[in-house]
Amino acid sequence: MTPNNIPHTFEFAKVTKVKHVEGVFAIEVVDATYRKAKFSGVIELANGTASLRKYKGKFRANTDLDWFGQKLKKHLPFVNLDSGVFSLIPQYSGPVVAGLGL
Repeated sequence: MTPNNIPHTFEFAKVTKVKHVEGVFAIEVVDATYRKAKFSGVIELANGTASLRKYKGKFRANTDLDWFGQKLKKHLPFVNLDSGVFSLIPQYSGPVVAGLGL
């Protein structure tokens, strides 16, 4: 896919990229959403606990996540946490979800 035909939202996107991290602040999510795509796994937070915030009454987390193989240029993705369950993991080492797509 080229940057010009990446969907803005796509509810059927799934985890397509995983990476290994060492000693990062992460969260484990169950049924979190990003651009209408629902997924579960461990994700790395962009700025530790400062990445968690409430926006318009809903919880979300600023993460390091690719969308259809591309990084967003304006800001890091905000994963919506209200539709699922999450738990914080300080000093996490292991695999994390790094990308969603097809």
